[in-house]
Amino acid sequence: AMFLWRETHTDSPLIGLSIFTHIRFTITLSTMLLLFIAMSAGMVMTPFFLEEILRLGPGQVGLILMTPPVCTLLIAPLSGRLSDAIGDRLLTTVGLVLVITGMFLFATLGAHSRPFDVIWRLIVMGSGTAIFASPNSSAMLSAIPRKFLGIASCLQATARNLGMTAGVAVATAVFAFRRDLYQETAGPVEAFVHAFRWVIIAFAVLAVVALLVSLLRIKQPAPSRDQD
Repeated sequence: AMFLWRETHTDSPLIGLSIFTHIRFTITLSTMLLLFIAMSAGMVMTPFFLEEILRLGPGQVGLILMTPPVCTLLIAPLSGRLSDAIGDRLLTTVGLVLVITGMFLFATLGAHSRPFDVIWRLIVMGSGTAIFASPNSSAMLSAIPRKFLGIASCLQATARNLGMTAGVAVATAVFAFRRDLYQETAGPVEAFVHAFRWVIIAFAVLAVVALLVSLLRIKQPAPSRDQD
């Protein structure tokens, strides 16, 4: 509260809360925060699933976890170029839908799944993130005057890091609680799968919320890139 009061009563604020009066910027930033919370939950649970349930070694797990970064490497530049041509709204929506689809598909994994079952689901999620990221960042930075670009870039990085940190913390806490609860009536494998699915579904719902927030940008007029 003191920080907010100080920010609104000084001539040289640290952040400049007026940046949040640009609705399109606030929408894109909020969408990114929610998506990274949801995605980080899935990513932190995947290596444990691969090792504990599928019994894969560290080398195999590492290779499988390379799937999303490879998708980003290949798809993100193309998505960025395409967004310059057709705008950000369609691409961000398609990206979020792919992420949500991949997460709900992830919740169908079980003790009898194979490594390939994990890989192609990661491809769906990774592709969705890659399609979403560049257009959303472009929309975020184009929604504000040039004088706010520095602080906007900082807020973008902060939202990404905060999302990943919060997602990991909440996901592991919820997973541990659900697994311990389920172990009272089932074996360790069944308890793990139950808790894993519960976490993935819960955070997939959060990704749906991110999609709904993102859709609000459709009602906002596209800003001019040469605003001062």
